[in-house]
Amino acid sequence: MFYDTDLAAEQGYLETVADAINVQISNLHSHSEQQEEDMRSSSKYLWENITDVTQSEKNFWENELNLGSHRKTQDTQSLHNLEAMRKSAWFGRIDFSSDTDASLYIGLGTVRDADGNVLVYDWRAPISSLYYDYDTGKASYTCPEGEIEGEIVRKRQYEIQNRVIHKISDVEQQLPDDMLMSLLEKNASRKIKNIVHTIAREQNQLIRNRTHRILMIQGPAGSGKTSVALYRAAYLLYSDRNRLSADNMLILSPNDIFINYISDVLPQIGETNVTQTTFRDFILSVISGFRHIDDVTDMCEILYSPGNETRKLAYKYKNTEDFYAILRQYAKYAEKKIGNCFIPIPGILNKKEFDAMYYDKYKDIPVRPRIRLIRDITVERMTGIVSKESLHKFKKEYNGYFRRIDSRKLYADLHADEDLFWMMGEGDTPDELSDICRLVAESFKSKRLFYEDVIPLLFFKSLIDGLPEQKNIRHLLIDEAQDYNTHQLSILRTIFPKASLTVLGDVNQALLPDSDFSYEKVAEIFGSSHEDTVLKTLNKTFRSTKQINLFALALLGETNVEAVDRKGARPVLLHGKDMPSVFASMNRHIARHTDGNATVAVICKNEKQCRQISKHVNARLLTHASYEINPGEAVLVPAYLAKGLEFDYVIVYDGSSMNYTKEDRKLLYTICTRALHKLRIYYCGEVSPLIAAIDEQLYEKGEIS
Repeated sequence: MFYDTDLAAEQGYLETVADAINVQISNLHSHSEQQEEDMRSSSKYLWENITDVTQSEKNFWENELNLGSHRKTQDTQSLHNLEAMRKSAWFGRIDFSSDTDASLYIGLGTVRDADGNVLVYDWRAPISSLYYDYDTGKASYTCPEGEIEGEIVRKRQYEIQNRVIHKISDVEQQLPDDMLMSLLEKNASRKIKNIVHTIAREQNQLIRNRTHRILMIQGPAGSGKTSVALYRAAYLLYSDRNRLSADNMLILSPNDIFINYISDVLPQIGETNVTQTTFRDFILSVISGFRHIDDVTDMCEILYSPGNETRKLAYKYKNTEDFYAILRQYAKYAEKKIGNCFIPIPGILNKKEFDAMYYDKYKDIPVRPRIRLIRDITVERMTGIVSKESLHKFKKEYNGYFRRIDSRKLYADLHADEDLFWMMGEGDTPDELSDICRLVAESFKSKRLFYEDVIPLLFFKSLIDGLPEQKNIRHLLIDEAQDYNTHQLSILRTIFPKASLTVLGDVNQALLPDSDFSYEKVAEIFGSSHEDTVLKTLNKTFRSTKQINLFALALLGETNVEAVDRKGARPVLLHGKDMPSVFASMNRHIARHTDGNATVAVICKNEKQCRQISKHVNARLLTHASYEINPGEAVLVPAYLAKGLEFDYVIVYDGSSMNYTKEDRKLLYTICTRALHKLRIYYCGEVSPLIAAIDEQLYEKGEIS
């Protein structure tokens, strides 16, 4: 049956649900306390009887402890979710007529009464897809029993705070609606907003995609790609919970600032303990021996700053297939050099047998594990035949092999010998090779690994040492994928051989030039068949006002993007006669807009510019060490760290032709699309040709007095 729809009746139902939530919370507390008591008892028993129990008994009790720990984690997640629902039990309702009539309330989790009847459905439940996918009228959803058809006769949205219904909206059509517009018009928050109540139809279909093992999502700035990824993670953990847990999922984000920005989303929707990391932090467990390993932001600072020409040349060259061909050739050279060091063992292993194993039978195994395998085979042959002294001598000699197999040293050695480099490349090397090799030698001496050497070293390490597989990771999410090259993706494929994949990107926001990224390459590297891989495109952007979106899209020359119809002021282009007048105007604007909860970002091309103007602009420098964004403050941030973030007001520093050339089109687009409500661009001299080419009706022009 359908429930009564007036406010008093809805409030009464809310009280019923709140009472049921309180019962569930109480039961969970009791269950959690019992779990802790059981775990303490098990630990005590195991400790007191450690010398008496058999190995099978020990395994049993350890398994019980692990299960108890897992159940405790689940209880903690459920309690977190129910505590949130106690304040706001649901956000949507649909009245669905099929074989029976039912009012279905949709919230962050499932709430049941004492008899087990569902009072509120988890937003991830199959039936909840009706709320996101359909307007009033004919509708259907798929569940284990098959496809259920019927009709949505009513659809509602709610604003509930502290167990009080403040607003009810009857909705007949899909977004945009009042709730979405209200969300978009608010000030930017310290963390990414929870949009579970305003997920659009096309977003919901991506979140619930179970057909494809590899899901790639291309979308413009503000289209909700990251939100889709996070809600997809929560959905997969819910729908595939018998196979997938938080320990089986990994999210790769572009930088620590972005990780902090999105850190609240999964806990808000009932999922915790999913690991979020950057590619650089992840590979720290794979590469050792360096005090500092550069990440993509370090490379961006080089590329978007004047000078450092040798580093720029090195980056460009080490992104070429010619360089990777040299690494492959050098790996074969090192392989042969190591193989030639073999000393025959009469009656046990001669040179011919060694070569047969080393160069033929086990040739597909990387050099170090190959040598280890041959050593183990040889030790097995020698055991019981030769003396312990001979066996010890043999193992010592093989340890010498291992000392020679150091991929880090071998990579450095290649750059230390230009003749060797030329020989591996057969003369096809850059004129600046000496300078590039000198930089590598200096960086290795100081134990710093430059960004342009990170992927080549990992690639070379995969050939010599092999890379550690993490088969426990069953789903990998890669955000800002357009900043990964194909060798980087191949390395991830090697490390995570069992993982399905969600890939998110926007080719128009690529930070790194000369990248060979493409979705076709992703499908080729990760996909096992054409059928298990799909590319989906989001064409609607929600973040900025229509006026800011039109301006930003004009920078790209992009027309195939739909902007949500949220009105605002046109971007303002301000010309200053000198920098003191520009700074004075910036500070007036900052003071005007930071007197409440708004956030203002002054975005520069690089960190060097941020530091140069920090003495003149009333804004705090945003860095890896200080990355909290607080309401009512202004921050200085380089463009490459701002990607993925959003601010109420954005000030673009130095939009002149000297600072932003035609090669910076994607970077300037990325900067402008950080703005939610207002965008200002300051410049002295001539304006950037990227802006000069735009229709002047898309922005306002002004002179700073």
